Amino acid sequence: MVFGDLFLQLKPRFWYFEVVNLFRQLALNGILTLFNTSVALYLYLSISILLLFASLIMVLRPYVATKQNRAQYLCALALVMMMASQLAMLPRSGGDADAQVRKLEGQILVTVTCLMYVAVALYMGESTFETLVEARERALQALHDHILFYSLQVLEQSASAYLSRYGLEWEEVQSVFKAQFDGVKDMRSLRKSVEVALSNPEKALLDVACTSRALCIKIILSRLALHLAPWLERHDLEREEVMLLSKQVLEGIETTPELQEKVSMSLADPEALLVSLGDLKRPILVQQLLIQFKQCTPEILDWNVYRLKVEEELNGMDLAALEEFTLRAKRKGNQCLASFLPMCEGLTKPTDVCQHVI
Repeated sequence: MVFGDLFLQLKPRFWYFEVVNLFRQLALNGILTLFNTSVALYLYLSISILLLFASLIMVLRPYVATKQNRAQYLCALALVMMMASQLAMLPRSGGDADAQVRKLEGQILVTVTCLMYVAVALYMGESTFETLVEARERALQALHDHILFYSLQVLEQSASAYLSRYGLEWEEVQSVFKAQFDGVKDMRSLRKSVEVALSNPEKALLDVACTSRALCIKIILSRLALHLAPWLERHDLEREEVMLLSKQVLEGIETTPELQEKVSMSLADPEALLVSLGDLKRPILVQQLLIQFKQCTPEILDWNVYRLKVEEELNGMDLAALEEFTLRAKRKGNQCLASFLPMCEGLTKPTDVCQHVI
């Protein structure tokens, strides 16, 4: 935009204010000099225009930056003081006494005007210094972002070989990497952190992923999926059911350090991790049996009435009895399960379930 610099410093609803400022300067330097007026009238009109402009600055605050509004206001007041001092120094008729008074007034006004200009100069100097500091910070931030952008690109190439191993996507890890590196403001420290990550991308990938609960869970489930087959075969369980239940258990872990411990365990011994997650086999077997019970429930019976009682009886068994009952149910089929349902209310001991199916 050609005239963008005139308007970018203004608030959007006061986009026209720079035109008002131009008219102010035109009135002071051009329009008033075109008319054949006295010096006193020119000074009075100039003071009026400056006071009106200062009032607009104070009321509207049209500039985005507060310091710019304040600078414009102080400059307008300094010009008012200068015009007032010139007005006081105009020749007037009177004796020596009046001349002495005018001289004193002139000295006071000159002193006040000088102090005002010194204050404006100091304020502008401070504003300029702050602007330079902000520009330096923006330049450093731009350099930081530039380094971070290319570092993440290089890191993506280095870590891509390990992403599938841990069931991760780069988009998930990238945001965590970026958040970690964003916290490093010193350029040397940032460069060192990137070099350390590039020297061992697999370790850097795991370290960063373990700071996120969601990524910890994904890593654990990925490791379980790779090493779950022997354990499933020994316990005669379905992979999908174990994975779903494992995810539910992991999501119930509240602290990230505990999840990080589970990640380390999944890397060292996935089967030991399954044991540490608790009794996964019981709820899976109970769920399988409940599905079978529902399928074989006679239409004359209301499944919702019997479900809670059946689940209570199954959960009351020890694991060995529950496994035996599951094997018998699979061997004898739905017929034995269907014959068990109407008698559920009469069962008082978990072992009665097994005895009834025999």
